Amino acid sequence: MAPLHVDPSGRTALVGFADGVVRVVLRCADAWKLVDCIKPHRRAVTAAAYSPSGAALATASIDGTVFFLSVGEHGVNLEPVGFASVPGPVTAISWSEDGTTLLVGCETLNPQPSTLNPLTPNPKPQAPNPEPQTPNPLS
Repeated sequence: MAPLHVDPSGRTALVGFADGVVRVVLRCADAWKLVDCIKPHRRAVTAAAYSPSGAALATASIDGTVFFLSVGEHGVNLEPVGFASVPGPVTAISWSEDGTTLLVGCETLNPQPSTLNPLTPNPKPQAPNPEPQTPNPLS
């Protein structure tokens, strides 16, 4: 089920499939209704997580990709905004509380955090902060 910050009614579910398709379905009185569908991956979807704000969705796959999607009201109107390739099949993903970092666990590598803005296509890497320079007393 989608978290309550995405759908306060608690009726929306996100489902990943072996063919790389992600579907958003709505629980009705007597059936499930398909409300959105997207195919970001080439192989099985292994993990999916909404950001803490509910504005983004990350999906991951056995194909070694993580896709970032913008999310409309009630978890529908998914639009791809970017993706990342990782060193192997993804087994787990988890957002930081502020939604700027996604922790990705792979079968072939220890979990590594990746800091990015998932709603900005092609985020630019940030240069590391230079170390403070100590003045040379001899110069």
